[in-house]
Amino acid sequence: MTSADRSALLPRRSRAERTSGRRAGGRRRPPGAGRRGLGLMAMGAPTTALFAALVVAPIGITVHYSLNDVNFLRDEISWVGFSNYAKLWESGDFRHALYVTLLIAAASVVVPNALGLLFAVLLDAGSRLYTTLRIILFAPFVLSPLVVGLTFRWTLANDGSLNNALEAIGIPGPEWISSPNLAVVSVGLALAWQLIAFATVIYVAALRAIPTDLYEAASIDGASGYLRFRLITWPLVAPAVTITTLISLISALKLYDHVVALTGGGPGRSSETVGLAIIRAGFTQNRAGLASAMAVLLLVITAATTVISLRVLRRREVEL
Repeated sequence: MTSADRSALLPRRSRAERTSGRRAGGRRRPPGAGRRGLGLMAMGAPTTALFAALVVAPIGITVHYSLNDVNFLRDEISWVGFSNYAKLWESGDFRHALYVTLLIAAASVVVPNALGLLFAVLLDAGSRLYTTLRIILFAPFVLSPLVVGLTFRWTLANDGSLNNALEAIGIPGPEWISSPNLAVVSVGLALAWQLIAFATVIYVAALRAIPTDLYEAASIDGASGYLRFRLITWPLVAPAVTITTLISLISALKLYDHVVALTGGGPGRSSETVGLAIIRAGFTQNRAGLASAMAVLLLVITAATTVISLRVLRRREVEL
């Protein structure tokens, strides 16, 4: 008798029996797994709904407005396609605002990281000036950007405390706010002052997390302070560098409060950033479509620079 004949004589199992056999031989789902999955979905539903309502929907509406000519006063909206983006490309004011924004962003990545790490090392080393530095450096971290901008406005005014101090030692005080070039520098200083405080907080936490055994072993081996920093401190604070770089970059690209409080975008429009240009176009000039196009471009630039920076910094962390 062939194998085919023998198989034909065997009783055929039902579909339910075959299914139960496969389940018995394979991996069994733990009891209540389906209910737990539904519970997790129910717990995440409010967060997902809030994210969709507060992030996804506004972005979609902004993109829609950027492709239309919108007049809220007349309650009119008409399709113009990419005309608003073409106007931005041809606008010298927008290109200058974008240049100022990118310039401040570049400076805000370098200066706060360098000085924040320096001050964090001084604080972690138990410097005699620990208490004084902690108060001076941490105070801007909890201040509103508007307060920081107003503080710098009073300090850098022509008759402000900084110029008075310079004139007291025979140095003529520059026009920090009235000069087009120095106005941009003043805005960058105000933002950097606040970001230095943030970077210092992050770096102090990162330095405190480094085991002291590593430094003790390096000292026993005769490593100098520079080698201990390069071979131990710097590689272990690399994740903190990534955090401070991204936060500083995003803060500079969306800069608005400091500019309004310090220079108002002046003199003229020399210190105007993209954030301020969006507010002016949308609320002062009633050009919501053009303002939406600026916002979309700023979103794309911010997302692109963030992704590129994150990949570069993550790769650098692995190399270290």
